[in-house]
Amino acid sequence: MILGRIAAGLVVSVLALAFGLKMNPINYVVGIVVTGVPGIIVQLIFIPILTKLIERWGFDSQYIN
Repeated sequence: MILGRIAAGLVVSVLALAFGLKMNPINYVVGIVVTGVPGIIVQLIFIPILTKLIERWGFDSQYIN
């Protein structure tokens, strides 16, 4: 998740150079990582919990089709 934000920062730096913008890509990466941390934490906590609950309740692929 953080690597995706770093990749986005690289893309922004390339686009900034291509369009002649005066911006620091490090500031962009820091900004998107800091604003994304709460969502990352929520995902890392709740997705494993939901996965275990779904497995415990016995849901499997027969309900998905």
